[in-house]
Amino acid sequence: MIEPPSKWIRDSSLIVSSVTCSMSPSTQWCRCLETARLAFGGAAPWPALNSFFRDRTQEAERTREVRAVVSARPATGTLVLVTHQLNIGALTGVHPAEGELVVLTPLGHDHFRVAGTMRP
Repeated sequence: MIEPPSKWIRDSSLIVSSVTCSMSPSTQWCRCLETARLAFGGAAPWPALNSFFRDRTQEAERTREVRAVVSARPATGTLVLVTHQLNIGALTGVHPAEGELVVLTPLGHDHFRVAGTMRP
């Protein structure tokens, strides 16, 4: 059984109040929106983060859109995206476990570096 996001956030040793988010885009799925709201105080639904599991023809375009955003440093705070393993894998080559964070360092010009991962 998949635990609700509120349980992961409550049980997590990650102190999310220390993260200042410039924005928190999320896939439009209810579970992801709830995670973004509970962990980071808000969610901005962004279709580019929606899973393309059922329609792989959307993979390249969605990945390009997300790559353009994550490769640029936000003016303030930290950009936190809430999305799916499939999307993260297509973007980074990292296939995280459920609830695992993948941390990226933006390098500009559609480039970034995987700085690491954090498990709940």
